[in-house]
Amino acid sequence: MQELIFNVFPWETRAYVFESGVLENVFVEWSDEANISGNIYEGRVDSISSSLGAAFLNIGIHKKAFLKLSDAPQPLRTDRRDRNSDKSLIRVGDRIPVQVLSDVSDMKSPRVTQEISLVGRYLVFRPSENIELFRAKSRNYNASLQVREKIKNCEFSDAGFILRSASDATRPHLLAKEAVILLETWEKIALKRKKFNFPGLLKKNISLPVRTLRDFMKAGNSKIWVNDAETFSSLKGFLAERVPDKINCLKLSSGNIPQTKHKINDILSSAIDSRIELRSGGQIVIEQTEAMTTIDVNSRTSAVHEDPELVAFSVNLEASAEIIKQLRLKNIGGLIAIDFINMREIKHRKAIRNLFEIEKNKDRKIGIISELSDLGLLALSRRHTSRIQGSNFFEPCEICSGTGKTKTSKAICFEIFGEIVGNQNHFKEKVCMVYASSLLFKILNKELNSIAVEFFLSLDITIEIKEDPSFKNDGYKIVALTLNGIGSR
Repeated sequence: MQELIFNVFPWETRAYVFESGVLENVFVEWSDEANISGNIYEGRVDSISSSLGAAFLNIGIHKKAFLKLSDAPQPLRTDRRDRNSDKSLIRVGDRIPVQVLSDVSDMKSPRVTQEISLVGRYLVFRPSENIELFRAKSRNYNASLQVREKIKNCEFSDAGFILRSASDATRPHLLAKEAVILLETWEKIALKRKKFNFPGLLKKNISLPVRTLRDFMKAGNSKIWVNDAETFSSLKGFLAERVPDKINCLKLSSGNIPQTKHKINDILSSAIDSRIELRSGGQIVIEQTEAMTTIDVNSRTSAVHEDPELVAFSVNLEASAEIIKQLRLKNIGGLIAIDFINMREIKHRKAIRNLFEIEKNKDRKIGIISELSDLGLLALSRRHTSRIQGSNFFEPCEICSGTGKTKTSKAICFEIFGEIVGNQNHFKEKVCMVYASSLLFKILNKELNSIAVEFFLSLDITIEIKEDPSFKNDGYKIVALTLNGIGSR
């Protein structure tokens, strides 16, 4: 049984993917931190660096975009005097449409590409490439011909499509319908380009809930929970258009629906923890550095009276499965170095590496995987598309100079809001008093109050924030004030 859960509030959106009660993926977006990955922009080339093999583009945001010219279909050209000699070359001042591949930090420029992709549930549309429409793996060739006929009626001679894995279990008319939708979307983008004479947004990526539904919903039995009426409507529209037989799986509920069932805050805390305990008694420790992520596998309390080789293999095997899961949950990218417990047997080393090769077929972000060395080291690369999950919830501790971490004040404020929503029946038609530390009081009153008050009033909850200097920076207390006095939870 698969469950997809969407908690949408004015301050944040969270998407959870559960498989048989186990959290497989989690995505969090905060409303004041725009995620531009997947957006399509009209860009203007401001400068070209021959040494970097890259161009820097103005796309209408506060940061220049980075275009690696090896990813571009045009070769590098910096001499404007020969502009008429080859119109296919990129030059300073040129306007080109680009799509954001990744936006991983405030320090780095977002990386963009000219190879634009419009992603559907069943198809990927590449407007500027003659990609084979349907690969040989398609099970129903008559269905393929029907879709081809549909697309022949559209005047996009350079259009190309790629089948996604979800297409295997769908009906031909839904494939044809999505192909036309993607073509019409690109036509709107092309028309908007003609009207534009300056850098700016051509198409915003679809919302996090719709993206999650599109990419992670499986063909089998599913349940989809959402707490927001507007998001419910958009998800319902997507299902009606692309997966009509799943509409009955979608349920709308008020508040933080699955909080009591899944204890999501606890699950999320463990998902972003740097130390993960294994059932065997072993442990993995994940540490972020400037250049890479290191993962250490420890045997700890595993049975020491058994054959050390078998113990090492058993712990490494369990750790490998957990590491693969953590790469997804934490959205870890870049260079990743894993220090496994040493194993003498070559067959054991190959078995561990094969697990990562199998995962590579499922996770398109995984790139090169090294051999497992005699010292127990395995390295792999994984593509960055967005920020590491834990960066939203933790910041370097000023007291320990970054050697430890503490929850951000904003994350604590959002937890307070979530706690009130999760117990809204207790606070309805009452005054909800939040006693908070001086730091939290300042943030709740000035920075976050404006986006939360209106939402809670819609739930018949009135909130008042009071400063309590006796609390530490992360301290707070929530009570319900009635005519008969104060009832503390």
